[in-house]
Amino acid sequence: MRGGRRAAARRVDHRLTTVRLSEVTVRPEFTGDGRAHRTGGPAVGAAALAGSEEDGPAFPGFHEGRNWFWDALSSRVFYRLSATLRDSQAPKALVFGARRLNRVRPVVAEHAPLQLLRIGSLYLVGVPAEVTIVAGLRLRRAVAAAVGAELDRVLMAGYSNGYLHYLTTPEEYDSQQYEGGSTLFGRWELPAVIQTVTGLARALADGRPVSPGDPPPRLIGLARFGGRLTRTAATRTRTAATRTRTAATRTGTAATRRTEGPDARLGEVLRQPRSGYRAGERVTATFLAAHPNNDLRRGDSYLEVQGAEPGGGWRAVADDGDWCTRFHWHRALGAANVPRRPR
Repeated sequence: MRGGRRAAARRVDHRLTTVRLSEVTVRPEFTGDGRAHRTGGPAVGAAALAGSEEDGPAFPGFHEGRNWFWDALSSRVFYRLSATLRDSQAPKALVFGARRLNRVRPVVAEHAPLQLLRIGSLYLVGVPAEVTIVAGLRLRRAVAAAVGAELDRVLMAGYSNGYLHYLTTPEEYDSQQYEGGSTLFGRWELPAVIQTVTGLARALADGRPVSPGDPPPRLIGLARFGGRLTRTAATRTRTAATRTRTAATRTGTAATRRTEGPDARLGEVLRQPRSGYRAGERVTATFLAAHPNNDLRRGDSYLEVQGAEPGGGWRAVADDGDWCTRFHWHRALGAANVPRRPR
């Protein structure tokens, strides 16, 4: 100890793998009942649509815990038709399953990048989910046992490398509160994550590499035509008639289409501001632009208001972080319009 702080060994290492959480076979030593189980495809429960008592309600007609209509539909229809579904998702009251929809249009991520990072004597467990306290404790204990570290030297790092909603223990899952209904891959999701992270920890302790796992599908270059996904080139040859550019992001943002004619270009001013304004009037300009999620502009701005200097040149006087500006984006007649309204 130095000055009340523990000295960290000078070593940085990590292990990272990607797991398709909808298709993990969990070995008996991780399930708690001595039997192997399998995770299921992503499914949203009625409790997830209810919202939480702590944060406020969401959709009317749904409740945390029991939802008599959806419970009956799941137990008497869905789970009777599929024993595999029952083993992975029960007792969740199923409302929406995304696995088949993902084959048509990806809407819910199924691949989980799981990471273990060592910084000296500190271990960080990176999980792309919101982990409950007890679920996190079980993960920390598993890693501590595998690497021979003290429990307080293993910490959780949620929301890492992605987002797959909540991660609860099987016991929390059984109560089907908001968090359990939002544990998309079923009752055995946490044991599947613990199994994988334990493998990372053992490999890290032994100095062994790990498989990169099952990589997620590449969404760049995917465009939607006629209800199906078609892979296009990342850069498409523009025709003089349409000059269409498609772009998609990992967040599932719909493709931005440009159909303003052969001379349309991103950044083109579609509506210029007037040459003069009285004090207090609103100045509005409209530009042709891609969807804002194509570039989040972290540490930057979507817009900038500049004023002319007396001696020539221009000086920035406001951006999208100022109270006097408003930034709006909307799609109109196939074109992406960005009105920028400094006041």
